[in-house]
Amino acid sequence: MRNYLKTYNIDNIITDRNKLGNKHELILGAPGSGKSFLVMTEINKILEQTDNSHILIIDIDGGWSKAFAKNPDAEIISITSDTLNINVSDKRIIIYDLHKRHEPLFTVLKDISHRVYNKEEVSNTTYIFFEDFELCEHDKNAKEMLLDLLHKARMYNTAITITSSSNFEKSEIVYLVARLCSRIIILNCNRIESALLTEAHLLNDEDKNYICDQLAGCGLLLQGNDKYYFCNNPIESYIGMMLLGENLAVTHDSRYYNYKDYLNQTHLQLEKRHNYIQYMFPTDIPSKRIGAPTINADGAYILGKNKTVRENLRLATEVMIEFFTSKKNWRKNDHNFKRISRILRCLRLFGLDDEADRFYETILSVTKSVADDKTKTYWFKNNRKVERNFL
Repeated sequence: MRNYLKTYNIDNIITDRNKLGNKHELILGAPGSGKSFLVMTEINKILEQTDNSHILIIDIDGGWSKAFAKNPDAEIISITSDTLNINVSDKRIIIYDLHKRHEPLFTVLKDISHRVYNKEEVSNTTYIFFEDFELCEHDKNAKEMLLDLLHKARMYNTAITITSSSNFEKSEIVYLVARLCSRIIILNCNRIESALLTEAHLLNDEDKNYICDQLAGCGLLLQGNDKYYFCNNPIESYIGMMLLGENLAVTHDSRYYNYKDYLNQTHLQLEKRHNYIQYMFPTDIPSKRIGAPTINADGAYILGKNKTVRENLRLATEVMIEFFTSKKNWRKNDHNFKRISRILRCLRLFGLDDEADRFYETILSVTKSVADDKTKTYWFKNNRKVERNFL
C-alpha cells in the first residue's frame, strides 16, 4: 500500500510521530535540502506544547548553540576533547556544543543515555536531535552507544531525530540507523544517492522523482508501508504564493487583494487604508490585526532568494519611498512610523539589505523634523541585519 500526500502544513506529520510506539526518525538529504529548517519546525512545535518535555541537541558546528543563545530555557554546554564528566541543569533545552570535534561523542552519548534511562518521569517525552551523526563512524564506541540508545530509548518515552547529509555509499551507519527508526524522511538527494537508497530497499524507481531535483523542504516520508510526498518549502506557503502574485490575500475587511493591488494604490489609499501593510511587507512579528501572516527569519531568507519575490518587494519599497517623500503633512507620532519599522524589518528578513539601507537613509531625511530620538532608535533596531540560524 502506498499513499502520496502533498501538503505545506507539516504539523500533522509531526503530530502523528508522537502517536507511534517507536518515535525515532531519520532525515536524509543533501546540504541545503532543508533538514535544519524541518528540524527547527519540529522543535518550535514541541516548544509550543505545555507539557514538561525536554529537548537534547548534539550540536556539531555551533549552529544550534547560536540559535538558542538567547533562550532563557536553554543551556549550552561546551564540550572539548578533554571533557569526561558533564554537569547539566534541569533546563528544558540542553545543547551539547562539540565544536566540530568527534572525539567527545562517546562522552556526550553516554551522558544522554544516563539522562534517558534515569529520568524521574517516564511520562514526559525526551526529544533528542543529532545532526550529521555519521561522525560516529570515526568512533566505534560512540557508534555502538548510539545504536544501543536507539534500540532501548523507545521504552523510556524518548523520540530521537537523526539527520545525515553524507554520501550514503560511505556511511554504513545510515543503514543500521534506518532499521531502528519507524519514520524516514528523504529530502533532495542526487541520483547516485537515490540509487543507493533503492538498493537498500528504502525506495523504488518511481520514488526517485520525488527526491531528485526538488525544492528545499520537499521530499518523501516513509512510515510503515506508506509513503507520503510533502513540501514544507516557504515558496509554497501562503506568504510565498502571495508575494509571487499567485495567491489572493484576504484582509480584515473581507476583501480579496492580489499583491499587485497593493503596488497600484494611490497615495491617498496608502495613507488612509490600514489593511495592506502587513501583507505588503510580512515579518516575523505578529500583528494586532487578526489573520495577518507572519514568517520566521529562515523562511523569509529562503523566499528572498526567489527572483520574483525580491522584485516584488523592491517594487513595494519604491512605492513606499515615493509615497513618503511626497508626503507633506508629517506629524509627531505619525501612524506611518510603525509602517516604517515594519518595512525595515521585512527587508532585512528577506535579505534585501541594500534596499533596507536606501529606504532607511531616505526616511531619516524626510522625517528629520518630526521623528524623535525614541522613534529613530526603534527604526535603528529594526534596520539591523538579521542573524541566520542555519542558512
